[in-house]
Amino acid sequence: MTGGALKNLFVAIAPNPPPKAKPRSRTSKTAESGPDALAARQQIVTLTNNLRQMDLELRNSRAKLDAVRSELFQTQQSRAELQTRLVTRDARKPYLSILVWCGFAAGILIGIAGTQFIHSIADTPHMDRSIYLR
Repeated sequence: MTGGALKNLFVAIAPNPPPKAKPRSRTSKTAESGPDALAARQQIVTLTNNLRQMDLELRNSRAKLDAVRSELFQTQQSRAELQTRLVTRDARKPYLSILVWCGFAAGILIGIAGTQFIHSIADTPHMDRSIYLR
């Protein structure tokens, strides 16, 4: 609380001060033990128990929140590692496809050359059969 806020509080209270509390006497204790006082005490006990229960739930919720935050942090780290691996794999991918295409082209050329070689060995010179046509 700042000094200005404290000053404003006193200025607001000064014109209308709260009424002074009456001191308790022995006769007022017997008056307080009536049904209204018992109901008020029961309500105070109930509210106190509710407050404790809510405080416990708040602590449990904060613990769960911390656990979820740490799990989120680990997940983010794993995601970053996977992205790094994907980037390095994709960086190698163009070289791999070029290598596959070069291998395919070399296989086609070797296949054509092999076929031509086999045909050149198996071909025997043809006889000129035009002499039989006369």
